[in-house]
Amino acid sequence: MTFLNPAALWGLLALSVPIIVHFFNLQRPRLVLFSNVAFVKEVKRTVVRRVNFQRWLLLLLRLLGLSALVLMFANPVLVDSGKQLLQGARSVVVVIDNSESMKSSNERGEYLRQAISLTRNLVKAYGQEDEFLVTGNSNLALQSGFSGKDETLDLIESISINQNTRSLPEILSVSESLFERATGSVKELYVISDFQKSTMLTDSLQTMISDSSLRITFIPISTRQPANVFVADHGISSKILEADQPLTLTLTLVNDGPTPVKDLNVRVLLEGKVAAISSQSLDAGEKKPVELTFTPGQSGWLNGYIEIDDRPIDFDNKRYFSFYVPAKEPILLIESASSSNVKLLYQDIFKQFETKIISDRSLASVNFADYRGIVWTGLEKISSGLADQLIRFMDAGGSIMIFPGDKINVEEWNQFLKQIGYGSIASPQTADEGLLARSFDLDHPVFQGVFSGKSKRAEPDPIRVFSYYPLSLSGNVAQNKIIQMENQFPLLTESNHGKGHLFLFSVFPGGKSTDLQVKTLFPPLLYRITQLMNQSGDVSLDQEIGSFTPLLVKASVQERIDLRNEAGEIFTPERYDGNEETRLIFDNMALVAGNYDVIQEDKQLLSLSFNVADQESMLAFGSEDDLKELVTEYGLEDQVTILEPSVEVLTDKVQVDREGWSLWRWFLIIGILCLLIEAFVVGGGISLKKSAKATA
Repeated sequence: MTFLNPAALWGLLALSVPIIVHFFNLQRPRLVLFSNVAFVKEVKRTVVRRVNFQRWLLLLLRLLGLSALVLMFANPVLVDSGKQLLQGARSVVVVIDNSESMKSSNERGEYLRQAISLTRNLVKAYGQEDEFLVTGNSNLALQSGFSGKDETLDLIESISINQNTRSLPEILSVSESLFERATGSVKELYVISDFQKSTMLTDSLQTMISDSSLRITFIPISTRQPANVFVADHGISSKILEADQPLTLTLTLVNDGPTPVKDLNVRVLLEGKVAAISSQSLDAGEKKPVELTFTPGQSGWLNGYIEIDDRPIDFDNKRYFSFYVPAKEPILLIESASSSNVKLLYQDIFKQFETKIISDRSLASVNFADYRGIVWTGLEKISSGLADQLIRFMDAGGSIMIFPGDKINVEEWNQFLKQIGYGSIASPQTADEGLLARSFDLDHPVFQGVFSGKSKRAEPDPIRVFSYYPLSLSGNVAQNKIIQMENQFPLLTESNHGKGHLFLFSVFPGGKSTDLQVKTLFPPLLYRITQLMNQSGDVSLDQEIGSFTPLLVKASVQERIDLRNEAGEIFTPERYDGNEETRLIFDNMALVAGNYDVIQEDKQLLSLSFNVADQESMLAFGSEDDLKELVTEYGLEDQVTILEPSVEVLTDKVQVDREGWSLWRWFLIIGILCLLIEAFVVGGGISLKKSAKATA
């Protein structure tokens, strides 16, 4: 027990007064005996003994009563074992979870409003000498100044829902920065949240609390899990996108609630118009893949969203997407050896592409970055410098189709193929009677739409090969044998590298090496490959709010790059310029879910979609017991306190931390009881004295 006003204990000296009075009253009177009083004398002895007992009892009651009153003024308090009173000014940080899940509610109302109300009452419980910093967890006010009590109460209402999210370990890991400008002798951190298991309670707390003197309090306010259905992910599954041609959008519906959902409406809106609609039913906890088909009516970057009708949780009812439908895309045809058949196709037939044809001697005059795809015929030598150029081109999302020349430099080729993990190529092999290439991967996108009607799954005419380069694939990267000869060597292969693709033929389309170039399959095959090359890289661009990844764009380094939302508002991200590309950073931007155009001087570079993180839609929460178990697991019981969301509990906690458990009321009660008992005893003593006198 500790006394907050120990000087009052000097009042215990007053205990000497009743003691002196008591012993003064014990002076025995002189007795005068009369005759015939023997019987009366015996009665008097009994009464006197009772009077003496009452005198000692009165002394005890007076001492206890006086001691209790003195101790009351000394203000005694109890302090929990192992803890000290928090004397001095306090620096208090309150982190309010203002993520989308805080729109949920229970019998007390919306969680965010509860959190704000609790924070107001918490601040009021502190003194005027304390300082405060109240911040949302979505955009922590790191290294910010603290405010006084009155100013903080005015600022609390500015906390609003934000779609960015931070986990509890992330908050604790930056606690040192939160108190960077604190001046109080005591530091206290409060976290008020629904403590979602999917967002707040990720990872562990073991190494996250950097300051062992920091006192931390968790206040969980969630009491029930509402039902919720959301779209977990999406993607364009069609490999080749064309205007006025159907494409397939895949998505996953998740029922995060405990009850089944029937006849849920799912819509796809493209450029503001309904493009597809479906009705789905899901069991409790089910994840269901869904495919929706629609037809884009134009080329270029298109924006849309997936929408579901789910209540009462509606922040995740829309999932935004954007994708690119190629228009007249630039293609670079490089001729080390000219193939008349290939040149004719790109020069006169494939009008859908904007083709530039050059000789390999004019490479210095072109910039690969200006093209989405490169077609190279008769390539024989690949110097280290050229290899680096081609690799950087594919890393950035460009794709290449190569026909080897008659006399390739095998060593240089293999060095290049090794760099991209492709495999190896050997010296040319001949077959006088020709090898047949009749194995076709008809499920590959290059054959999409090539065959129709009854011949849709028919095998194409075999291709005869008289001279070829044996290709051995490594299997270290994603590789496809699109066309294969009867000796198991591939005629056409595809491999992924970076964001791009490499399509490699093992024959030159001309001369006497093969009849590939005269087959009816040849033009649509090259056309489809070129379409795929135009769509390599990012067909659709998506960002998860709170887990932003840098975006690489090709842009002029002189002009500013902005984001423009559908309402026309402009946002400017951080940018870092490289040699060929610019990197955009979104971490410090207050963005909301939606579609954005990336623009430079009103020129659209691409479209970008931002969506709320899937984890935010998983509303299972950590209870008070879950938090206590977590704190106990890492031995943080002395540093972390778990409190229920009650104004009375919070107010008592603030008072107890500063003053301990106050006992003055109990001593007041003891003092009053002693006085009441004394009054009763004194009343009984008067009766005894009268009885003694009457007997005498």
